Amino acid sequence: MSNSPGYQQQQDALFDRWKFARPQYEDPPNERHFARDGILDFAPWREAKPKVLFLLKETWPSAEDWEPSDGIISHLNRFSRNVARWRCILQALYRDRSKVPSFTDIDSILPQNTNDIALVEVKKVNEGQRSSALKKIIEYALRDRGFLTEQIDLIQPEVILCCYTIDAYDGIYPEDADEPCQQLSCVPVKWNTKHVYCYKHHGRLIIDFYHPSIRGGHDEQLFEMLSELLQNGHVFDHFGWGRMN
Repeated sequence: MSNSPGYQQQQDALFDRWKFARPQYEDPPNERHFARDGILDFAPWREAKPKVLFLLKETWPSAEDWEPSDGIISHLNRFSRNVARWRCILQALYRDRSKVPSFTDIDSILPQNTNDIALVEVKKVNEGQRSSALKKIIEYALRDRGFLTEQIDLIQPEVILCCYTIDAYDGIYPEDADEPCQQLSCVPVKWNTKHVYCYKHHGRLIIDFYHPSIRGGHDEQLFEMLSELLQNGHVFDHFGWGRMN
């Protein structure tokens, strides 16, 4: 994917420092490699409204098969379809808060590729594991807090969609008495007694949500929950970037 030379150079320099500090993250003999993520394609990202970063736990395919920087083919699998759907509903409701596209409507207009977003993995070392315990992901968030905040600040997202990573986000951005998280909206989960939430923090919309690969056939319910979460409390109106001119 094409990126701004300035952005790409800064991220490459950041990754070089990160790998120097964590040599165990780049260890091909032991089938480990450093996950290359960030903005997928800078040109459409620059025009995206709003700019959405998906905060993910880790990536597991080999570097030859797929890297986050390779981009998203929208209809490839459940992960890709949900990423594309959630990005579409965020952009649709940003443009028109009164019109909620249906799940079917959104599926009919998904782009072939979803590359105007950013993907950031909390656990930068790819060990080929399909999943790690949440405790392990939080350990990586705490260990690499400085690098992760630098990467996120370099990307400059307006929305961070935490994909079952809100606890990792709390590790990256510990509670700040000068700027605490402000809860904006919550909606109940349709298949249990839990809720999903969104917050205002550091001028960004932070969404505590599920992972795009969630099992159980809840894709449509997740889409509806995210739509409701964004509409409740007029969420976008709490941000300068969210007020339409």
